[in-house]
Amino acid sequence: MVKFMGGDKMEQDIKEVGKLDEMVEDTQPVHSKRKIAVVLLAVVVLSVCATAGVIYYLSNTVNASVEVGAPMLFKISATDCGNPDCYTTDAVVLEPSYGGELVRVYMYTENRASEIVDGIVKISISNDDGVNCSDIIAIDSMGANIFPGELIETCEVISANEINFSYAKNWIPNGLNQGNLFQILIDFTPTVYKTFDISVHADSIEII
Repeated sequence: MVKFMGGDKMEQDIKEVGKLDEMVEDTQPVHSKRKIAVVLLAVVVLSVCATAGVIYYLSNTVNASVEVGAPMLFKISATDCGNPDCYTTDAVVLEPSYGGELVRVYMYTENRASEIVDGIVKISISNDDGVNCSDIIAIDSMGANIFPGELIETCEVISANEINFSYAKNWIPNGLNQGNLFQILIDFTPTVYKTFDISVHADSIEII
């Protein structure tokens, strides 16, 4: 039997290599198990996050509703009754008038807001057969703290059957339920004989 120099050493190295191969085989499943465990942990974390995202509210919900009304109240009367209680929001029929006489519209206005109200008063005059600006000589007013007399639009034609007059006014009633009585005076042309409808309302209201 022929022996080479260093033969024992070579045999020992071969055995060591064999042991290393066994160690590699043994450690391979451990790495795989660790990878699987990491993947499962990630899946569990993602599932928890997704479940948490479904929660939309963290408390109960409460609700409310509110009705908002006009800050100014207009009422009208066919006579100067002197008491707001005898004025109405319904249409009234005025006493017949003749050419050259002033037509008086008795009004009551009330501020229902708790703030000062600024606005424009619109006076509309209409007739089913037609109305012209020339049918009116002048429109004025009288009453405590009513209409300083600033006429914005002398006569605005809305249609062949309606014309408007606009007054600017700083509403003096500036507290809740404070109101004023006043009259609107309309001077019709003496030669015009028609039945006119008169309406009054506040426009462009502003709380100041």
